[in-house]
Amino acid sequence: MIFKNLFLIFLLSIISSCSSIPLNSTDNQKRILGKFSFFSSTDYLSGKLMLSKDENISQLKLSISGVPRSFLITEYKNADSFNYKYNFNESLDVSPVKSLIENISISKLIFWLLIKCDLEDCKPFLNGNISIKKKEFFKNGKIKKVVGKSDNYQFALILKS
Repeated sequence: MIFKNLFLIFLLSIISSCSSIPLNSTDNQKRILGKFSFFSSTDYLSGKLMLSKDENISQLKLSISGVPRSFLITEYKNADSFNYKYNFNESLDVSPVKSLIENISISKLIFWLLIKCDLEDCKPFLNGNISIKKKEFFKNGKIKKVVGKSDNYQFALILKS
């Protein structure tokens, strides 16, 4: 019994020490957290989002209000193109969201969000029928609010400082 307890304590200490070691250096990784709303005259979605970028992989995680699971969109860069992987449930009609993400590119959006500017010299993000504008900043200069539109949909992002 004593050996079993010592073994369990030893095992737990190894697990806890290994879990406290970061697997990747977060110096290369950029992460943006916030809330979103995506709406048209007939549809409305809102919830939390997390954008992250690390080397050739960018991800968008959506936690939609009222839906028990999160949705993850992963963008892989291959040469000059992007490939996408989704974990959306096929019963949900998320074609407007998929279309929007593929037209914007998660990595390009993160890069644009991290560009320092003030409201007078901020250039909008324009790509085809998508336009996104920076609307508000925190006192530390980081972006606070972004609004945009695509086809019949409009969206807003409120980001954490």
